[in-house]
Amino acid sequence: MSVICTPAEKAEAGESEIGSVPLTDSINELLARLNSATGGAMGGALRFVGSAVGVILTPFGWLITASGSLAFVLAYVLEVAFIPAQPIARWLGGAVDPMVMAVAGMLLLLRLVMLRWVSRGADQLMRMRALAPQIKLLQRLHAGDRPRLEAEMQQLQARADVNPLAGCLPILVTIVAIASAWRLLRGLTVRSEEGTFDPEFLHDGTRLARHLGSTGELETLSMSMTATVFDVGWCASLLPYLLMLVALLATTRLSLRQVWRKQPAMARFFLMVTFLFTIFLPCLVILLRIFDQLLVSAQNSYLDRRRERYAAILAQDPAIHGWDDDDDERPGGPGSPRSGEPGR
Repeated sequence: MSVICTPAEKAEAGESEIGSVPLTDSINELLARLNSATGGAMGGALRFVGSAVGVILTPFGWLITASGSLAFVLAYVLEVAFIPAQPIARWLGGAVDPMVMAVAGMLLLLRLVMLRWVSRGADQLMRMRALAPQIKLLQRLHAGDRPRLEAEMQQLQARADVNPLAGCLPILVTIVAIASAWRLLRGLTVRSEEGTFDPEFLHDGTRLARHLGSTGELETLSMSMTATVFDVGWCASLLPYLLMLVALLATTRLSLRQVWRKQPAMARFFLMVTFLFTIFLPCLVILLRIFDQLLVSAQNSYLDRRRERYAAILAQDPAIHGWDDDDDERPGGPGSPRSGEPGR
């Protein structure tokens, strides 16, 4: 990084202040600085690293390009969220840009919509775990008959209303939502000939479009939201950006509290990867990550309480434990399946 703070160059007219694919622009800039600092001695190795990063992230770039249609939907939600964000931003004395507040509101709404899918995925995971004893028993009974084992497994899962792929849906929805949101943020930060923003996906008559069309910088808490930490330089102005990164690590640690208790090594690794991944992103994305980690912590608390209630329901589910509704005795009694025999 430079010794003194120098303002980052603005994107040219028609280009976005946010890179085309997350990480690539910032990483390439960092590699270029490292190459310059070493006098070009590591040029070949650094070019190889830059090319490898580009190849790895190319599929995500395709997904971002293909998510333009969904970005229009998110833009409409953002326009609605911007209406109450404006008076709140004025009440805060302009410390927070109303667009940043509107994007945070959109993120909150997306988390609330996805909560239903996440909850259903968590329920399916608990049902799969509860079926583990019966699955292991079937594997022992039909160890040499693969077709019979698969048929019995399908019948067991159908009877217990278990879909092994249900847990994948929240992950897929999250990936598509991230790609669409990135496409939207890129479109909102396109530069005009006058140096202000010429946003895509927005109707010209909306408040958000007028706001972006009249400003040349998105600033929140004395930070440029379109800049990365590496754009700032090593000086006093870097302090709020460093504090923001510390807040990101703290909120990520909070959201990983369960993993930290059970698998601290994995939690530390995930924390390190999160930091290394996020430090190259624009500050707007980092702030959204902090807010999202707080939402994830609240979501995890809700899911913990839901798991406790659902565990009691599963304990009385005959399809899970292999006994019939009219059995006089539950597991362990005369009506339950005997050891070594699958449930009826």
